[in-house]
Amino acid sequence: MAKFKRINNMMRYINNRQQFTLSELMAEFDISRSTAIRDIREIEDLGVPLVSEPGRDGGYFVMHNNLLPAVQFTNDEIKAIFISFMATVNQQLPFLNNRQTISEKLLGIVSETQQDELITLKKILQFENTNPNNPDLIDLSDMPHPKLNELISLLLQSQFVQIQIANHNHDFFVQHIFNAGGQWFVEAIDLHDEKQTNFPINAIQNMSLGQNPSRFNHQNIDKLIATITPKDNLTFTLDSVAIQRFKDTHQHSGRLAFLDPFQLSAQFSTVIDINNNSDLDYFADWMFFLGSGITNISMPHELSERIQTKALAWM
Repeated sequence: MAKFKRINNMMRYINNRQQFTLSELMAEFDISRSTAIRDIREIEDLGVPLVSEPGRDGGYFVMHNNLLPAVQFTNDEIKAIFISFMATVNQQLPFLNNRQTISEKLLGIVSETQQDELITLKKILQFENTNPNNPDLIDLSDMPHPKLNELISLLLQSQFVQIQIANHNHDFFVQHIFNAGGQWFVEAIDLHDEKQTNFPINAIQNMSLGQNPSRFNHQNIDKLIATITPKDNLTFTLDSVAIQRFKDTHQHSGRLAFLDPFQLSAQFSTVIDINNNSDLDYFADWMFFLGSGITNISMPHELSERIQTKALAWM
């Protein structure tokens, strides 16, 4: 990274934090201690008032009321933001009802030349699932469930929530919200049963902030998750073709780790319920879809038998 670009990025990094250390700068920008010190001195010379705190836990912070000026976007960054909004037209993402107003505000803060470029981009770029006759059309089926925004707003306050499902209230610690098969799901710990569960957003009747039981502080939650999380029982590697197919129909519950810098090979790991016939059928069909590009497969014998049965039936 060029020095001027690193200094600019470092100034933004510093401005977004109340406090930072040399070690954090070294790790974030992959630089030596001496380079980090020289960069800090140069940033101070540019007029950023940094205050240092000596000692083992010391570091630096920006003097109060002396922050950097408002963020300025480059021409390419403006295009990237605008294209991001365009690419989300047919995605079930939260808060997208504000997309049109955000786009208009973005157009309002850029130059006339940039406005012309953005309008041209909107005309010439089309993304997957876009209606060519009406690119701005958002089908009702592509809009997020109204409970999604409400749940996210609660989770920004606390991950401990009370949710009513089938007329029963449950106390949950919500781990993740994920989209699978065009539908949003919640992955959470049921604090009563101390079990991990998934349920669709559209199953939620009511929700509110929950109580954080004394036995369930965040440290204890981490221990509970480690205890109840089952071990992976399905792993395999993927070549570039299988990776592309994986992206088309990926598994939210698994982990894909790339094995090379160019992302031409990867390893997938997950856990499947060997007592759930629908899970076994689904994964058997999915692995057939990934094709011959998956190798080094380790799987439960129940899944292996299901794959063999399906293979014989298709012959």
